[in-house]
Amino acid sequence: MGRLSNIPVEELNNRIDGLSISNGSIENWAKTFVATPQRIFQPNIIEDVEYIIEAAFRQQIRVKPVGVWHSPSDLSCSDEWMIRMHKLAGVINVDTTNRQVTVYSGTLLREINEKLEENNLAMPILGSISDQTIAGCLATATHGSGIQYRSMSSYVRSLSLLLSNGDIVECSDTSHNDLFNATLCSLGATGVILTITLSVDEKFNLHEIVMPLSFDDYMSSEAEWLERWYTAPFVKAFWVPQANGISLSQSYKSFSDVFSTGNTLGGFLFSLVLQPLLLVKKYIPMIAPLISNLAWRYLFGSYSQRVDKSFNVFNMDCGLLQYTTEWSVPLSKGYKCLLELNEWLKYENDVDFPLEIRVAKSDDIFLSPANKITPYGQESHYLWIGVIKYKPYNCKVRYRKTFRKFEDILRKYNGRAHWAKHSTQTPQEVGEKYPLLNKYLDVIKTYDEEGMFINPFVERHLISEKNDNNSRDFKSYQVESHGF
Repeated sequence: MGRLSNIPVEELNNRIDGLSISNGSIENWAKTFVATPQRIFQPNIIEDVEYIIEAAFRQQIRVKPVGVWHSPSDLSCSDEWMIRMHKLAGVINVDTTNRQVTVYSGTLLREINEKLEENNLAMPILGSISDQTIAGCLATATHGSGIQYRSMSSYVRSLSLLLSNGDIVECSDTSHNDLFNATLCSLGATGVILTITLSVDEKFNLHEIVMPLSFDDYMSSEAEWLERWYTAPFVKAFWVPQANGISLSQSYKSFSDVFSTGNTLGGFLFSLVLQPLLLVKKYIPMIAPLISNLAWRYLFGSYSQRVDKSFNVFNMDCGLLQYTTEWSVPLSKGYKCLLELNEWLKYENDVDFPLEIRVAKSDDIFLSPANKITPYGQESHYLWIGVIKYKPYNCKVRYRKTFRKFEDILRKYNGRAHWAKHSTQTPQEVGEKYPLLNKYLDVIKTYDEEGMFINPFVERHLISEKNDNNSRDFKSYQVESHGF
């Protein structure tokens, strides 16, 4: 439709008033951040979004599109206007011949999974959850774990984007390619994604084999450790440092019938008492090793295998409310990084379990933490290491100092933070780690000269050298004075 300059102000306001949500605040899944913007809109069709952007342009208001806000960071926060995109959802077209699917940007991954299954297709790779929108995945270049698989953004063939000037642009590798690249890890700052076309695979099951190992056996030599990532198409590890244990998951494509083995009863019973134990640990940290060893015995320390639908194996239950941070490091540096982390974590009571260790092939997306171009040369693969801190019964818990120590270790190995999770990266640090950052910023300047889609998160990490504590503007409760 382009710029709606001919629409009278009264008509424009009436249209967007009908899309406004009365509830003035929105909270993320982990209940760690709350945003109270001036207005929250919930569009149902593309034309609704166009009217919202036109009104924002006239009033010089900044706008933040958001999905279901599963991110544990304040990436989705805004103090001006927010657009909740989850109603602009649904599968538009499934092309079984070319193995492509076109969807609206607010479509949940689980809805895409279900529709693809009906057509004997499947996503080639998924992250840990499917309760997020596809556009949310693109905002941070969400990844899975497989030595030959890149981030989910790498499987996007084209997308349509609503710009701040009201134009709708079709982007791909061959059309507006810099804008396309920037939007594949956009942080929501390039515009409002409307539709997305992805490459998909033939439907497949996964045969997952889970093997418990001691950390010492898992790290027996760097050569053997590296080889483990090539033993199956999809490999990941769950690490319980205080139990000295690694639960190694190896998954193979399969067309066998669904089945599972393992001690599910013991794990289920332990999960019922985990949250009370974590609450006790909050006040008596010295019981942390005991809880870790119980978790290893009942949740992670047993051999098991199963065959299930691909998305059921890719995904996992996030469990309790939590803070989390995750960093990528070049796979070539991963072995030494894990050894140094272990020397700290095996005695650290203030980190919860498990740490998730994954691998991904590098890409060429400007802001992707797995971008192959680094200040020190090119990398072919990245290791992802994630740490969590549970919030039993949504209690206040200490996490910032522990996460900072984790981050500082990862920094020594050229680590980059996952954009959707806790991070203390400054614009200077990002500029040093991302040689293509200026290309991304040039796209923003070209297509959003007034910065309509810039929010405090983008300012803090990419633009303005402000103290990290300004993220406190959106904390669900203030705990800085207590050293949390």
